[in-house]
Amino acid sequence: MFQFFKKKKPEKAPLKFIDLNESNGKLFNDMGLDSLKYGNSEKAIFYFSKAIELQPEIQDYAVNRAEVYWNYKKPNLALIDLETAISLGSEKALRLKKEYEQEIDIQSKSRKHFSKLLDEVGVDYLYHMTHIDNLKTILQFGILSHNRTHKKGLLAKDISDRTVNSRRIRIHNYVPLYFNPKNPMLYRRKNIQDELVILCVNRELLFSDKVVITDGNAASTSTNFYKSISDLSKIDWNIIRSEYWSDFVDGKRIRCAETLIPENISPTNIEQIVCSNNDTRLLVSNLLNTSDIPISVNSKLFFS
Repeated sequence: MFQFFKKKKPEKAPLKFIDLNESNGKLFNDMGLDSLKYGNSEKAIFYFSKAIELQPEIQDYAVNRAEVYWNYKKPNLALIDLETAISLGSEKALRLKKEYEQEIDIQSKSRKHFSKLLDEVGVDYLYHMTHIDNLKTILQFGILSHNRTHKKGLLAKDISDRTVNSRRIRIHNYVPLYFNPKNPMLYRRKNIQDELVILCVNRELLFSDKVVITDGNAASTSTNFYKSISDLSKIDWNIIRSEYWSDFVDGKRIRCAETLIPENISPTNIEQIVCSNNDTRLLVSNLLNTSDIPISVNSKLFFS
C-alpha cells in the first residue's frame, strides 16, 4: 500500500528590514558603489548622502560622494566633501583636492584664453535663426534639437531645407548654432527675412559638456567635428568674420561653422532676439508681451 505525502513547502526566509540606524551607513555606501557600477550617478549620490547622514564621521563616504560630484561636473560640491574628509584625516581627500584644484585652474585659464579669442574674432553670441511663429514654444520649452522638436510636435513653421536635412541626420539630437548668422543658410531665405528672427545665445555654452564644434556646415562630408574647446583655433575665422564668403576657397561651407549643443538650450540662455526691421520687431514684441528678453533691430545681420 502506497502512502502519498505532500511535499513540504520550503520555509520562506524571514523578511529583512533595513534599519536606518548608524550601523547601516556602510550598507548605503555599498549601494552607492553598486549604482556606480551600473553608471547611475544620481542614485550613487543619493546613497552616499544617506551613508554620510547616518555616519558623518566616516571619511570614505564623503570622498566617494566627492568623486561622483566631480565626474558629474559639480566641482564646488566635490571640494566641499573633500574638505570634510580632510578634516576627518583622509589623505586620499587631500590628494584629490590638489588634483581637482589644479584641473580647475587649468580649465579656468583655458576658458579665459578662448573667451579672449572669441572677443578678438568678434563672436559676442552664438546664433540660431527661426521663424517668428516658433518663438512662443521656444520661450516656453527652449530651443530643442530637430528630433526632440518633431517628437513633441512643437514646430509651428519649419525653415530648414529638407534635402540638406537628410545629410544632417547624425546631428539631429543637437541644437545647431552659428558663429555668424549672416551666412548661406540665411541667404537662401532672404525673401522671408521679415518673418525670421535671430536668437542671440550665451556663448558660454561653448564650454559646456558634450558640445561639438565644426569647422564648416555639418551637412558637408568635408567638415570636421571636434569635441574640445581648444579646437576653436582650427576654424578659419577670416571667413567667419568677412563681409562675404564667396571670395574664399570653400568659403560657403566654412562660413556655416557650427556649435552643436546636445538636445536643448534653456530659454534663460537666450540673451537677445534680433529682427531685420522695426515692423518685425513690433510684431515680435506684441507676440511676446510677457517676455523680458530684449528685442532689437540689426539690419547688418541680415541681407539687404
